[in-house]
Amino acid sequence: MLSALTLTLLTALPVVDSRKRLTLPFEAGRTVTVQGPPGTEDVQYDLSGVTAAPGGSVKALHWCWQDGKFWDCQVQLVTRTGQVTTLKNGSVRRLAFTPDGKWLAGAGDNTVRLWNVASPAAAPRTRVIPNRFTDRLEVGRQTLCIGGHFRVNALHTALTWPDLRVVDDRRQAVAREIRTEVTHGNTTTTTLRTERLAPFVPPPCR
Repeated sequence: MLSALTLTLLTALPVVDSRKRLTLPFEAGRTVTVQGPPGTEDVQYDLSGVTAAPGGSVKALHWCWQDGKFWDCQVQLVTRTGQVTTLKNGSVRRLAFTPDGKWLAGAGDNTVRLWNVASPAAAPRTRVIPNRFTDRLEVGRQTLCIGGHFRVNALHTALTWPDLRVVDDRRQAVAREIRTEVTHGNTTTTTLRTERLAPFVPPPCR
């Protein structure tokens, strides 16, 4: 569950036509038509989420594809005035605006990025967080919090924004692997099972 300080608004997805084009609604009846990113011959991007900044005058479109264990995403930043910018280095799994609406945070595997909404064409601020498969992103008034997992460990990292300085970094084992070997004659059979431990409850993102 997102904390009360996480002011990112996830809206209902607009209808996307076969050309990956959509009409995005804004306040006061305004709409902006957006062309989605081109795919490849084999894989096409699909719209996976629309995240609105506080106030609703800027929205981020999250386009992704996944083929087996491989995936990629792109992010488009759209303003109510009709400006559409494809952000650099937009292959992230999660998006969230900061409470003041000035920054867009993105979390991918091993990486957190921060785009300046006022300069969307610029490269994002980036911080590498190794050995992580990201499944949670929250933004508080002072920190942004990344949650993920690696093997049997739950991971949590808190960084101040906009400087992306790590102020909390922890891991907790939420399972353990139990290996059993049985030998019959010259044959040894190894069985590996996972036993769940206490779940990890992340601290509040302040």
